[in-house]
Amino acid sequence: ADINNKFKKIVALQDKAIIFVNSTGNKVAKRKILSTIKEAKKNIENFSLEKELPTKLLSNTLVSKKMMKKQYHKKFDYHEYLLANGIRVAFKQMDYNKRRIEMKGFSEGGISVYELNDLNDSRSASRFVNISGAGEFSSVDLSKMLSGKQVRVSTYIGMHREMINTSSEKKDIETMFELLYLKLTQPKIDKVTAENTKQIMKYSIKQSERNPKVKFGRELARFYGENHPRIIFDTEESVDALSLDKMLHIFKDRYADMNSFSFVMVGDLAPEKIEPMLEKYLSNLPTLDRNESYVDRKMTYKKGKHKFVRFYNNRYISNITITYKSKISYNLKTSMELTAFRGILSVRLREYIREEKSGVYGVRVNVRLARELEDEATFVVSFSCDPKRRDELISYVYQLIDEIKIKGVTQKELDVFYKKFKTSFEVQKKTPRYWMQTLYRTYAYGDNLENLLAVDNIAKEITTSDISRVANLLIQEDILETQLNPKDKEKDSK
Repeated sequence: ADINNKFKKIVALQDKAIIFVNSTGNKVAKRKILSTIKEAKKNIENFSLEKELPTKLLSNTLVSKKMMKKQYHKKFDYHEYLLANGIRVAFKQMDYNKRRIEMKGFSEGGISVYELNDLNDSRSASRFVNISGAGEFSSVDLSKMLSGKQVRVSTYIGMHREMINTSSEKKDIETMFELLYLKLTQPKIDKVTAENTKQIMKYSIKQSERNPKVKFGRELARFYGENHPRIIFDTEESVDALSLDKMLHIFKDRYADMNSFSFVMVGDLAPEKIEPMLEKYLSNLPTLDRNESYVDRKMTYKKGKHKFVRFYNNRYISNITITYKSKISYNLKTSMELTAFRGILSVRLREYIREEKSGVYGVRVNVRLARELEDEATFVVSFSCDPKRRDELISYVYQLIDEIKIKGVTQKELDVFYKKFKTSFEVQKKTPRYWMQTLYRTYAYGDNLENLLAVDNIAKEITTSDISRVANLLIQEDILETQLNPKDKEKDSK
């Protein structure tokens, strides 16, 4: 009470200092600022008139539905459930993070199922629902009702999947399930909140237009993606065109067939405490009689070797990226071989072009195997450097990449990689995050759980010949070299 009273006195102070900072040299008149504040107050709800809010998020009483199947996997120490409505749940009890519970839900489909005329709205649907309230409650109501509780529920509609992410303290677990049920069964988009969000988005778009990296990234995406019609970005016009009704319809469509969802949970709670929550809340989520997957929209990229060079950077620095694309089928052994390749190349690049040549502050190497649609591997090396040395350093990177492809790696390098990997793996597999990721891969992609938990043994069996083989598969003829250079070409060329 003392803190609240003090806060009210502070915000009631009439003296104000408004500091306006910008890089354009523009000025704002005092009367303009004061009139803006006065106008804004007209749209603010009078929160001094506190309305009575219920203590429970759900007004109706849900009848628990007995689950169809439950199984304890003793070897891996986790529980698997098949709920009455077809939802699958995997739960592992862990007290690594005391009193903490995390849960992830996922289903195939995502933005890919919508045609071009719905693409703009489908990209923003979950964002607008997340910031709004649910059921009879506004976002402010929910904030008040959840005050003092550690609960988070959010949704995300990605390219190929729709996702649900939740977490809570052990004491707030039922509130987490209540909020999840409310947001999925009674979603809404609040008009005032949505309008404010649109204004924020348009302001961000204006700001990003001044950012050379954003301009560069958008031009590059269209160039490399061969102007595919599904490569779109937010503009002021696209934000204005967002339909609240259509976004809400899309959100409801994505989360209407909950029987296609799987959930993975990890946390500090006994199974006998979790199971009644699953039967009461998740078992009552809506279902549809449809069998859905994501749609292959034939997203392409430029084949062959290409350069993409722009002089947009405000700083006297060059940002370089070299990207290789190739066709490699996913399996766990290949994935581990690529991880070893990445680790060894990272060390070589760091030792040679950062330390020996003193050319860059750091070098980043990433390798990714696509899990959806066609088998596709992407290998990326990126760094920043003095523009005068960019051609020299790019040449060194190609040289080191070709050396691994032609000559392979040494056994000593492989031993060093395995030792680091083994140490890291021993730590990681004891964490909830690792188990969330592992269970997710098991249920989303059908990966073998036993192999995932013994991936250190797979890493131990990798040979130098394996690295040579996978390097030759990875380093093919589809290469994209990009350069974001300083604006001052004359200075850059000296």
